[in-house]
Amino acid sequence: MWLSKATSWLSRVVEPVSRVLHYVGAGILAVMMLLTAADVALRYCFNRPIMGSYELTGFMMALLISFGLAYCGVKKGHVVVDLAISRLPQRTQAIIGSITCLFSLVLLSLITWQCVIYVKLQFYSNYSSTVLLIPFFPFVGAVAFGIGIFCLVVLRDFFDFLSQAVQK
Repeated sequence: MWLSKATSWLSRVVEPVSRVLHYVGAGILAVMMLLTAADVALRYCFNRPIMGSYELTGFMMALLISFGLAYCGVKKGHVVVDLAISRLPQRTQAIIGSITCLFSLVLLSLITWQCVIYVKLQFYSNYSSTVLLIPFFPFVGAVAFGIGIFCLVVLRDFFDFLSQAVQK
């Protein structure tokens, strides 16, 4: 059936990309922790904070969250409240799961689309941070990429639920 082939193909594409994004996010988290610790130590010990550390932490946090979403979706790590749904028949659960994935896919696609539009706006407006003068558009583009990969994870889950719903 074409749904299982689509699910398999999306899994082969999305899982390695999400794993790489996960590792990049873990590295960003380590750098963010070191930067924050150094900033606090320098601020309180020598009264010399790291200039722009707040901006860098904000940029890194945006990357960290958007890069972690896809991996969390691949590993099924999102919060699921299935107290009532777990008591329903398997086919009904699959139908509800496919409807939920469809709504999530529409919402995440809109978010990705608006992020791409926002990247263009940031690029042509030359918006940058106030202290370090780092342009915003690469970070917004990376967020759009991370959420776009998460869209593919949700699409894979949608195809998986749909194939479960149509099976006899």
